[in-house]
Amino acid sequence: MNAHAKVETEITLGSLAREALVSHSGRTPDAVDAILARITNDANLLRRLIRSAVEDAIKYRVEMAMRNDRQSIIRATTGTRGAVVALANGLSRALLDMPLANGLPLREATRAQVLAQAEGYNKTAMDATHKAKWLQAIAQSVPDGKRVGDVMDDERAAELYRETV
Repeated sequence: MNAHAKVETEITLGSLAREALVSHSGRTPDAVDAILARITNDANLLRRLIRSAVEDAIKYRVEMAMRNDRQSIIRATTGTRGAVVALANGLSRALLDMPLANGLPLREATRAQVLAQAEGYNKTAMDATHKAKWLQAIAQSVPDGKRVGDVMDDERAAELYRETV
């Protein structure tokens, strides 16, 4: 392959949004209109984007259903009230029925699969904890009646972000 050959990057809704926001100076309505105009004039691009969007929506809905399933299993099997309600409703589920991210019930998972799931939860928790500490640090710098942008620049926000790791 020629080293100077142009590498074509995949066009996604995200890449279109970023490009449109830049070319329309962050004006959301104008960016949306530009994206709609572009994709309605390119049937092939529209088909690809629709397929991708539908896949994303399906994945999201499946993940939400599994999340809700996990939460109902945990609520129903932990704590006296939850267990009593579950029993009264005829539920016979156990914590080991909780699905992992890939849909596999906990009872059928290997050690490696359980550790991978635990690591995923750990990363999410660590990220959320860091962002919470960072936002708390920012909030401490903002007097009542002021906005963050009135008292802080990006450099200070980045500094606080690094400090709260």
